[in-house]
Amino acid sequence: MVHCAAQFSYGYITTLIPKDKTACFACIFPHDHTGTEIAGPAPVNVLATSIAGSLGATEVLKWFMGYRDNMVVNSKLFFNSLLINKGFEFENIERNPNCPVCSKYYA
Repeated sequence: MVHCAAQFSYGYITTLIPKDKTACFACIFPHDHTGTEIAGPAPVNVLATSIAGSLGATEVLKWFMGYRDNMVVNSKLFFNSLLINKGFEFENIERNPNCPVCSKYYA
């Protein structure tokens, strides 16, 4: 699964491949947000959604074309559409060995 997100002028992408022992969605976002109140839609810069969508589509193409070693796996690729000349940042994502969702499959 390729997850793309954008809010305001920034965004990120990550690829989840459970078969390859990557973190699952619950590992990445462990906090329960079901009771969180949202005041309304968050403004988003069209450049941020365009960049996130393009990078996400590139991840899917890498999968189908066999370039799986070059995918953004076990990390999040962050960007700011207004400061794109600053480059991209990566944050490593570790699978939670005590994750209530996926840990039973990797025991």
